[in-house]
Amino acid sequence: MPPPGDALAPGESSEGHWVPLPANGWGALVAYLAPSGTARAIPRTDPDAPDDVALYERYVRTYLAEHGVPAVPEGVAFELRLPEGVEYAAVESELNVAVLREAADGDPAAEREAMRRVLRRVLA
Repeated sequence: MPPPGDALAPGESSEGHWVPLPANGWGALVAYLAPSGTARAIPRTDPDAPDDVALYERYVRTYLAEHGVPAVPEGVAFELRLPEGVEYAAVESELNVAVLREAADGDPAAEREAMRRVLRRVLA
């Protein structure tokens, strides 16, 4: 599995539109599993107290570790580049259906692969 930096693309693209991913472990996992060039890390702006930020980052690290994914840099949020006409809600729905169908037993490796297949298909 490539390090998280390889999955996160800096800069802008003229194709598609960038949408924020949920500010949680799921959003970080989606960013990590997205095909190269379709996800990026951006500086996170937190209105939360430092203790809340530390708790959030600990939760994200734990969630990613449970899914066999390296920790992401601290202080970042994630965005996903979607093709024109595609909304994140539809992508998230497809991800959830794939996870429930292929990893209903909670197997993190099966969940990762189900998500990766959806992301490759939708973002290609």
